[in-house]
Amino acid sequence: MPRPPCISIPFKKTAELDWVRPLRQYIARTYQEDPDAYASDCQLLQRMRQDMRGANADETGRDLIFRYYSHLESLEPRFRINEQGVKVSFLWSDAFTNESTQQHSLAFEKAGVLFNLAVAFGMHGARLFSDSSSEMELTTVHMAGIYFQVAADRFHYLNENFLHAPSLDLQQETVN
Repeated sequence: MPRPPCISIPFKKTAELDWVRPLRQYIARTYQEDPDAYASDCQLLQRMRQDMRGANADETGRDLIFRYYSHLESLEPRFRINEQGVKVSFLWSDAFTNESTQQHSLAFEKAGVLFNLAVAFGMHGARLFSDSSSEMELTTVHMAGIYFQVAADRFHYLNENFLHAPSLDLQQETVN
């Protein structure tokens, strides 16, 4: 007997942006170093964000989202990403209302990426749960449960650490 389908949360959408120019300007201004020495690193970050924007809810997509999020974590102690430092305009649309919000805050970018990581885990778990056949049912249902737990953990992290949500999908009542 087929399992009932699970309801999935939609991905947040985000607009393209330019990481390269603001990072190069910040490196030259703040560290007085030649930004050309870091051109490939800046391009890599730009490419990772672009890959994250097109990620699906499969293993490859989750890896792309996580990889970009990990790089954002490593940027935080090295670069001030805000209106006074590396000024990048992050534009994200609410997953439920499609209303757009724009900020220069790295925390806002990380929240959007983490939300999508949670959605990817949840969607993959829902697909496994709904598609499981009787011969591999126990293992598949177990894996789906693990993916649901990981998704719930990411949403819990957003609930605990992103307190000033500018959109409905990131508010504590939604991610809790």
